[in-house]
Amino acid sequence: MATHLGDVIMSAKPYVHTLSQSNRTVNCSSCVKSCDALKKCSKCGVLKYCSVSCQREDWTVHKEECSYLQRVSPNIPVDSVMLMLRLIIKHKQRDFGKPDSSNDTWNRNFADFKTHKKEIQQDPERMSQFSQIMFTLQKLVGNSLPPATEIFDIFCKMAVNSFTICDGELNPVGVGIFISPSLIDHSCEPNAVVTFTGKTLYLRALEEIKDPNPENIRISYIDQLALTSDRQDQLYKQYYFTCVCTRCSDGEKDKKMRSVKCQNCCLGNLEKDEDGFLPCKECGCSLNSTDLPRINKYENYICRSLESLKLEKKFQDAAKLLQSCIDCQQKQKDYFSSYNIHCLQILDLGLDASIDCENWSQALSYTSLLIAPYRLYYPHQSPQIGLLLMKQGKIQLFLKLSKEALTSLQQSGEIIQITHGRDHPLYRDSQDLLEQCMEEMRMTLEFSNS
Repeated sequence: MATHLGDVIMSAKPYVHTLSQSNRTVNCSSCVKSCDALKKCSKCGVLKYCSVSCQREDWTVHKEECSYLQRVSPNIPVDSVMLMLRLIIKHKQRDFGKPDSSNDTWNRNFADFKTHKKEIQQDPERMSQFSQIMFTLQKLVGNSLPPATEIFDIFCKMAVNSFTICDGELNPVGVGIFISPSLIDHSCEPNAVVTFTGKTLYLRALEEIKDPNPENIRISYIDQLALTSDRQDQLYKQYYFTCVCTRCSDGEKDKKMRSVKCQNCCLGNLEKDEDGFLPCKECGCSLNSTDLPRINKYENYICRSLESLKLEKKFQDAAKLLQSCIDCQQKQKDYFSSYNIHCLQILDLGLDASIDCENWSQALSYTSLLIAPYRLYYPHQSPQIGLLLMKQGKIQLFLKLSKEALTSLQQSGEIIQITHGRDHPLYRDSQDLLEQCMEEMRMTLEFSNS
């Protein structure tokens, strides 16, 4: 049976999962939902739960895990070790998981997962990671560890089959292994999307899929906001394959991602392919040879600035980061449009910093510049577009731009309904904002008529 836009193709709970260390103080270790009144495990003190029922649900794995964590207390293993430890406990219990659908095409268990052993054995970075994990596991589990060959097999499966569990706004909160969803292949132009409610994975259609079996479904494993070469590098480094989707093959969007402003008419952009800059589509002029060194200079500047800004973000000084983004944007505004990938990434950083600083007018200027490139580079019904529109609507509402907010929030709600579903808290939040906006417009109209 065909699935239509927004239909749930499948839902799945994780075979195993773990919270990111930074989220263990704010999210339940079982359901992964945020909670203000978490209670820690009285024995290991590492995991925290929002309720007795969540603690009981997790106990099938945590019972053994808890004793291991006590051995190394007060040290807490890193996230990858925590996930490996849970996989090893499942392995020792001879629990290999069950398919998440009654449809035979989704039938598999953890033993069926691909390993890419050969590629991982030739990957120095991954082998170093395995050595470090193995060293810590020996401290945790001791002599009851399975043979090293079996542990390596588990490690390989974990490395290439993990899903990042995100909250409704796509912020990572943990990592999980999901049995049936791991069958789904990648495309930079996906026809389905994965979102989460708590730890439950939902796979939804972004278009009509006549035969929704695994071989006909594609999701994006990575953020599409990158050049083809960067996406290919990331996919091979993480998953050991080369994407051959239409977007990777035709390179049309890459031309725009490398584009610069036309210095002749100042209206159009000069796109760039492997052979150099193409003529402006507005005035037909080519890049002047005297402008090329200046363009290269600013391109090098913006790349260096981007790396510096990413480092600044780690120090969590939003005001300093925002000013740096403004300064960088000001210096390159005559040469790069918001469609240029480096400029786009700076705008993203600036938006986050301006929201953290509650500089709403600056934040609105960033969302205005980001909307068109997001619509071009992401799938039409992408959650990234829905979230950006929701941010824009919130900001417009705060700035008393009710008519503009109404449009943004309506468009946002239409997308979030498709990607997250009507029952998701994020969709309910978007509808609450929409109601607030409509109420403010009604009150303004009444006041003006009185």
